[in-house]
Order: sequence, then C-alpha cells, then structure tokens
Amino acid sequence: MGILIGSSCLMKCPMDRSFHSLSSPWCPASPPLAYAHRKATKKRKKLMALASLHGERLAGDTDSLRRRAVLFVGVSVLPFLQLRAVALEDKQDAVKLEDSIPKQAEQDISPQVNQSVSEQTEQNILPIEFDKPKEVNEQDVPGTLKKPETGVLEESKPVILSQEPIEAEPAVREVTPGNPFSSFLNALGIIGSGVLGALYADSRKEKAAMESAIESMKVEQKEQEAAMALMKEDFHARLLDQQEERKKQIKSLKQEEAALLNQLALANERIAILSQELEREKKVVEEFKAQRDNLEYVITKAEEDRKVLEVKLKEKTDAIDVLNDKVSLLSLEIHEKEKSVGNLTLSLTKKESECRMLNSRIDQTNRDLSEASSIIEQLKEEISKTNEELSVKTSLVQDLNTKVNSLSTERDETKKKLHDLLNEFDDLKLSSEKRLVHDSELLAKKDDQVRQLQEKVAHALREIQDNQSAVNALTTESDDLKAKLEKEVNGREKLRNELHIVQRAYEALRLELSNLSMELDETRKSYADLNTKFSEMQYVFSETKKSLNTDLEEANAAIKELTDNLISIKEALRITKEELGAASNKLKNVVKDRESLKKELLEVYKKAEITAHELKEDKILVATLNRELEVLGKQLLKDSEARKALESDLDEATKSLDAMNKSALVLSNELESSNSRASSLETEKEMLFKSLIEQKDITKEAQENLEDAQNLITRLGCEREHLEKRSKMLEDDLAAAKGEILRLRRQISSNKESRNSTNELELSNNKMPPTKSSTNDISPSMPFSVKKTGGRRRKGDSTSDVDQ
Repeated sequence: MGILIGSSCLMKCPMDRSFHSLSSPWCPASPPLAYAHRKATKKRKKLMALASLHGERLAGDTDSLRRRAVLFVGVSVLPFLQLRAVALEDKQDAVKLEDSIPKQAEQDISPQVNQSVSEQTEQNILPIEFDKPKEVNEQDVPGTLKKPETGVLEESKPVILSQEPIEAEPAVREVTPGNPFSSFLNALGIIGSGVLGALYADSRKEKAAMESAIESMKVEQKEQEAAMALMKEDFHARLLDQQEERKKQIKSLKQEEAALLNQLALANERIAILSQELEREKKVVEEFKAQRDNLEYVITKAEEDRKVLEVKLKEKTDAIDVLNDKVSLLSLEIHEKEKSVGNLTLSLTKKESECRMLNSRIDQTNRDLSEASSIIEQLKEEISKTNEELSVKTSLVQDLNTKVNSLSTERDETKKKLHDLLNEFDDLKLSSEKRLVHDSELLAKKDDQVRQLQEKVAHALREIQDNQSAVNALTTESDDLKAKLEKEVNGREKLRNELHIVQRAYEALRLELSNLSMELDETRKSYADLNTKFSEMQYVFSETKKSLNTDLEEANAAIKELTDNLISIKEALRITKEELGAASNKLKNVVKDRESLKKELLEVYKKAEITAHELKEDKILVATLNRELEVLGKQLLKDSEARKALESDLDEATKSLDAMNKSALVLSNELESSNSRASSLETEKEMLFKSLIEQKDITKEAQENLEDAQNLITRLGCEREHLEKRSKMLEDDLAAAKGEILRLRRQISSNKESRNSTNELELSNNKMPPTKSSTNDISPSMPFSVKKTGGRRRKGDSTSDVDQ
C-alpha cells in the first residue's frame, strides 16, 4: 500500500522538473508488508522499463501508457475509501505545516518537510533529500533553466500530501488487520510502479535529449558569436588598413601639390625676373630711339648747313660775274694791246683747231652725260620699281605678320611647352643674326662707298692742286705774252677778231662751268641719297629690333599662359622640369645674345658718331673748296691760260663720267642685292609658313596632351568617388552587422525572457489548483482519489505544453 502511495506521489510530480529529485531514492519508504516484495519486483520493473523504452518510438503508445497508469492508480486508491477522516486530519496537519514555512526560505522547504515527516513516521518513512539533486541541476542546466526551482518546491507539497496515508497506515492496520484484497492490491501497486518507472525513464531520456539540444544550440551560438567577433575584427582591420592607405595617398597627394606649388612659385619668380629684364631692355631701346632722334636732328642741321653753303655758292657765282665784268675791262686793255696779238694769230689758229677738237670732245662728253643721265633715270626707275616691289612685299609681310599674329593668338591658347617657344626663338634669333649679318654687309658696302667718295674728293683736291701748278705756269706764260704784246702792238686789229672768238669761247667755258656746278649738285644729291639709304638701313635695323622685341613679348605672354595651364596640368610638370631647366639655360643664352646685340648697337652708334665727325670734316672740306673756288675765280681773271684749265676740266669731266659709270655699276649691284634680299624675304616667308604649319601641329599635340591630362584627372576623380562610395558601403555594412548583432542579442534576451515568462506562467498555473484543492475544495463528502486524479491531469497537461 505504501508503494502505491509513493507511486501516486511520483505521478503527481511534473516529469520535466522532478528528474533530479526522482534520481534519489523513492520518495516515501514502503511499509513492512510491501518491503518483502521489492526484490521480487525489481526484475519486473526492469522488464517494464525496457518495454516502455521500446514503446517510445510511437507517440500514441506513450499516451495509452499514461492512461493505463492513471487507471491503475485509480484502482489502487479504492482501499483508502474507508479512511477519509484520518486522511483528511493528517492532510490538515500537513497544510498547517506548509503555512508555517516562510516564503523567503522556499528553497529549503523540502528538507524541513522531510524532517517533519520523518519525526511523525520514525519507523516507516525514510527522509527524502531534495538539495543534492538541485545542486546537480544548478551545475548542469544553463541559466535559462535555473528559475524552475520554485516548481520543485511546489511539487514537494503533493509529496507531503502523499505521505499522509503512510502515517495513517498503522491505524488502518490496527482497525483492519486482515484484508483479503491486499495481495491483489499489492500486485496492482507493483505493476503501477513499473509503469511509472517506464514513464520516468521516457521523461529522463526526453530531458537528456532536450539538454543536449540546448547545449548544442549554446555551442552553435558561441561559435556564431566567435565568428561574428572574428568578422568584426577582420572588418575593423580592413577598415583601418584602408583608412591608413587613404591617409598615405592623401599625404602623398598633398606633398605633390606642395611641390607643384613650389615649382609654380619658382616659375613665377623667373617670369617676374624676365619681365624686369624686358622692361630694362625697353628702357634701353627708348634711349637708343632718343639717340637716333638726336642723330636725325644733327643730320637735319647738316642739311641746313648744306643749303647755306649752296646760297654761298650762288653768291660766289655772282662774284664770278663781277669778275667777268673785270675781264671785259681787261679786254679793253687787250684792245689797246692788239699789236702784240698779231703775232699770236698763228698760235690762235692752232688753238682754234684745238678748241674745235675740244668742242667735239665736249659734245661727245655731253652725249655721254645724256646717256649716263638716261641710264641713271632708268636705274632710278628700276630703283623705284624695286622700292614698290619691296613695299608690296612689305605689305605682304605685314599681312603675313597679321596672319601670324592671329595664328599666334590661337597658338598661345594651346601651347604645350616652353621648349617649342625657345626653338622658335632660336629660329628667330638665327634669322635676326642673318639679318644683322646682311645689314652689317650692307653697312660695310656703304662704308666702302663713303670711302670711295672720300677718295674721289681727295683725288679732286689733288687735281685742283695740279690745276694750281698749271695756273702758275700759265701766269708765267702770260708774262711772256705781255712782253710779246708790247712788241706786237701792230697786230691789234687782227687780235680784235680773235678777241671776239675768245669771248665766245669764254661764254662756252661759262656754260661748261655751269654744267660742272650741276654735276657737283648731282654728286651732292647722290651723297644725300646715300645718307637716306643709310637712314633706311637704320630704320630696317630698328624694325628688326622691334620685331625681335615683339617676339620676345609674345614669348613672355606664352610663358604666362603656360604658367596658367601648369595649375591644371599637375602631373605634366614632372616631364616639363627638365625642359624648364633647358629653357632657363636657353634664356640665359638669349640674355647673352641680347647683351651682344646691345654691344653691336653701341658699335653702330659709334659708327654713326664717326660718320657725324666725317660730316663735320666734309663741311671743313667744303669750306676749303669754297676758298679754293675763290682762288680759282681770281685765277680766271687771266686771259688765255683758262684754255688749259678748260682742258684739265674736260679731263676731270671724263673722270667724273667714269665715276658716274662706277656709281651706275654700284647701283646695279645694289639692285642685285635688293633682288637677292627680295628672294631672301620670299625664303623667309616660306620658312614662316613652314613654322606656322609646325606650330599648328604642335598646338594639336598640345590639345591632345591637355585632353589626356583632363581624362587622367577625371579618372582620378572617378576612382576617388568610387573609393568614397566603397568606404560608405563598408560603413553601412558595419552598421548593418552591428544592427544584426544587436538584433540577435535582443532575440536571445527576448527568448530568455519569453522562456522565463512562460516558466513563470506555468509555475503560477501549477501553484493555483493544489492550493484550492488543499484549502477550500476539500469536503468530507467527496472522495480523496478524485481530487488527486484531477491534479495529475493538470500537471500532465503542463508537461505536454512544455514539451511542445
């Protein structure tokens, strides 16, 4: 009977929370009547446990076994129907003991109850230890399953209730010492205990499976947490590496930008230095222009002096007329001496023949002069034509220059490097050097012409000196003639006719003198033309210098534009560093060339000063010539000696004709030189066209390079944006991973809380029915077994819910 009561106690405990408590010895001790049957029934229990284990495979079998166990327990309760009052009294005592236990010591209720029960049943009931299984449960079960200890405490209450019939057993034995159905009921209790052992084994295995599943879930959770931690560490390490790489790239880019800015500052300083040098050169050019203006002023003064000298020459011609009047007076005196002329008639006839010959020669010389003048006019026309052609060519050159300027403006927008500009500057420098060489050659030619003119003037002076010696000889002869005239007074009448002839010859001589004066004027004009040509050469030289200055200004403008383009082309500066060094060397060479040009200009100005001194010397020579002309006028007062002077003058005229021929040859040479210069201009024009074509190609290449640089810059910008997007994506992934981690933690915590809440609800549900049944619902008219079965069903439902 005691075994049956213990089995009812076991059925009342929930299967999922009383596994550790049931691992101890059986809850109540069996009475002495049933103790003898334990050894005999152990084998049966084992067999029943094995049968229940084999029946675990089907869920329907477990339900049927549970129903059978309930039926067996109901049958086992039948002997207790006669002991209602005793059982109720014992139960009321147990309830009073339960109420006396404080709520703060709920974990220690089971040992105290066991001690109280052991005091009441000293010989029949064994103490039940609940603490040891709890300790094992606290160590094995995780934190999520530690709270159901209250359920075990609550389950201990039915154990106490189940022990009440055990205390009443001696009274029953005393009242009814012999029960014919005891053996049958004991057998039924043994069978019920076997069934309950099988059910206990099933629940134990289910609990072990649940614990293993929970442990595997925990292990998986820990592995997932470790994997998440590793992923976080890897992700943070990657982010740190990427950030360090970005920082390094940013530092390198900043260093490159600083280096480029330093290079730009150096280039700007060089440009400022070059601009200062150009301003200095402009000032020097302005000074040279002022000096040129001074020289032009000096030349104008020289021309004014020449005009004054011409006026003086006119006055001297008037003086010559006065002298002619004096000669007429002398002719009167000669009429007085006609007698002395008679002897000279024969000589005069001879001289007349000679005069005719001289006249014929003079006519020939006049013809030659007319031919020479026509040739000179033709040469002048050719010179004018060449000048017109030169003007046309200069206009073409100006048009080309305008085109070049327009193209240069287009070129300046897309210039690539300083190297190209320096090459163009070298070409211009070579052309300017060629021009300077050509101009120096022309200046040398002009200097040679001036020297030839000086030699001619010296030769004329020598001839004048020879004429003076001839005049002296003629004076001696005139003295002899005077002696002869005194002797020949008788031939006056014959000499009168001869005097008329002499007067005519004298008029012819005057005409020849006028012609000679005209020739002198022409020589002066030629000298003035030479001066104008020299001024034109100076003007050409100044124009070349201006063109060089304009080219230099264009180069400086190109340098400025290139410095502006250098800001957008940062990576191209690495390539242009060496070119800038070469350009600086070439600019130094250019500065040296400028200094050499300055020296050459100084030499030219020195030559101009020398020419000015020579002009002053020419003025002095003109003054001496004027004096000599006065002497000649005095000498012309003499009579017949002028014929020899006329012959010498004719010789001089022939020499002057030769000189004019030489000048014509020189002019022809100048024409040839002008033609060669025109051809050189055409070649320069072709060179300019070629250079323009090359510059167009260079501009195209520069545009392509600029496009490549822009493409590189856009690529770098795209890569930078891509890196920024990638960093943003990685940051978003980090945030998402953190959110998932937090979500998993929240789910775990919520699962724990839900489990705890479900456990608390189940505990509350399990607590409420036994209290009602123990305190209020128990009545003496209702059987005790019915209440126990109701409590068992509720606990079975709760266990099924937990399993679900």
